[in-house]
Amino acid sequence: MFWGYKVFKPVIWAHRGFSAQFGENSLEAFRQAYLAKAHGIECDVHTTLDGVAVIHHDPRISSQENLSVAISEVTWNALRRLTRGSINRLEDLSQLPDRGLINIELKDQGKLNTLLVESVSRTIRQYQWHQRVVLSSFSKEILRLLHLQLAECSLAALWASRLPEVQEFRELVPCVDAVHVPASFLSLESLYRFQKEGYSVVVWDVKSEAMLDEWVNAGVDGVIIDNPLRMKAKH
Repeated sequence: MFWGYKVFKPVIWAHRGFSAQFGENSLEAFRQAYLAKAHGIECDVHTTLDGVAVIHHDPRISSQENLSVAISEVTWNALRRLTRGSINRLEDLSQLPDRGLINIELKDQGKLNTLLVESVSRTIRQYQWHQRVVLSSFSKEILRLLHLQLAECSLAALWASRLPEVQEFRELVPCVDAVHVPASFLSLESLYRFQKEGYSVVVWDVKSEAMLDEWVNAGVDGVIIDNPLRMKAKH
């Protein structure tokens, strides 16, 4: 289990930074999230053709000339030119406060999955982020590769449906210690069952204050929200 879930429960993850008020996945959104007392930030990463992990939600990005470009089909230098420097690399997070937690969602890259995992692993080793990061993905292949590269890091399976029985989940994703699930797909029974078996359970897509209160009071290990001030107001 990731140590943060024991110390801060529930961990407040700022979804793509303080994205309710600042440009999502921008350094300013991340910086403002920490200033708003989020325990950590959540960001999405893809790889460029030459193996640079970049922070962006969608697989494609629009250039300043409104040209749609697939991130995985261009080099970092080409992408930087096309976006006029508006996109950040994963390693640019090193400019932020060095005590904040980081939840990195690795997007499925198909045949470039290995390249993405190698790039993310290299950055984590370079900046010694092993104890700061949670690595998450919908891709079972990416989770398997991460386990081989970074066995000492906490891994989380992203889930977009109701949770199966614990044994089935363990067989599907044997190398994770957490699950991140939409709040509307979680039940109290599943929450307690998974926690009893040693998994951390984090909710995302929390649509209302009532839903947020419900799951915080139920004892989820973390919440992923666009506005970390929603949680600050409850403390």
